[in-house]
Amino acid sequence: MRSKRTILCVLLLLALLSISCTIEKHDKEAKAKAGSELEIYFGNTGFDAKQYVSDIWEEQVIPCILSRAVPFEVLIPLIKYDLSVANAEYGYRIGEEGTLFNFAVQGIIKVIAIDQTSRNGLLYFQPGDCSEEYDYVLQIGPVYKGTSIRDTLDFISLNDFENQVEFARFANELNFRVRDEVLAGMQFEELIGREVEIVAVFSHDPKNQVNIMTPVAFEPVATLEN
Repeated sequence: MRSKRTILCVLLLLALLSISCTIEKHDKEAKAKAGSELEIYFGNTGFDAKQYVSDIWEEQVIPCILSRAVPFEVLIPLIKYDLSVANAEYGYRIGEEGTLFNFAVQGIIKVIAIDQTSRNGLLYFQPGDCSEEYDYVLQIGPVYKGTSIRDTLDFISLNDFENQVEFARFANELNFRVRDEVLAGMQFEELIGREVEIVAVFSHDPKNQVNIMTPVAFEPVATLEN
């Protein structure tokens, strides 16, 4: 009787050990697989976002935005009073229903105020006579938020990139281009009250009264000397 109990205990112990080993093996394989997937997704694919933007900025990015840019006096009233028409005629969006429409706009603005209390500097302006003062704001950096430059380009899609990380790096590098070249060395406080000719892009959120734009061209209008 005792020998039978001993045999049963041994068999039970072996079964438990076998189950434990199987679980450990599965756990190691799962961790290894997860680690491999993360490495593939976030790994260095060799994509040089800075060089890529440099290669396409003048020949593709700027011409694309200029071809889509609508005068302030046309776009602003249309967005305000008939957004569906503005979206259909001048807007562009990446993705399915529900994503924001992106617009390109151009014209001469009057600088009203500058706010550089944070690194996401803002320039408040009035585009001619077609908007109240603080409805439209221009990002002047050095930190830029959003991906509106990238999302205005109709020749670019997520499928052109290895993964979403590259797609995001591309958007960031477009913003860096504005910081390092378009607005480099600009003395914004000296522009208050003056006119500036700009080309800018923005993502329009109907729930937000303020449209924060990112400039791709920025040129103070020359003033006549006395």
